Amino acid sequence: MRLAADDWARGTAPRMESFRATQHMITNLRISFDGENQATCVAYVRASHHLPTAPVTATKRCTGTARTTSSGPRTAGGSPGSS
Repeated sequence: MRLAADDWARGTAPRMESFRATQHMITNLRISFDGENQATCVAYVRASHHLPTAPVTATKRCTGTARTTSSGPRTAGGSPGSS
């Protein structure tokens, strides 16, 4: 699934308020350039979200694309892979 960054932030913000704390570790970044103004990054993301009752941890492989425009860099969204 691909999502625009603003749409993702709008949908995520209400859930983020329920966490006591979060931690995100991003490793093994692999960046490929898809032309002069676009690149794709694949990375492993380990995210810990601490609810008031118990912590929740997930590990995912994620892909995101960014491109340069006349108004600056823009992300084209990302897609989580399998855990």
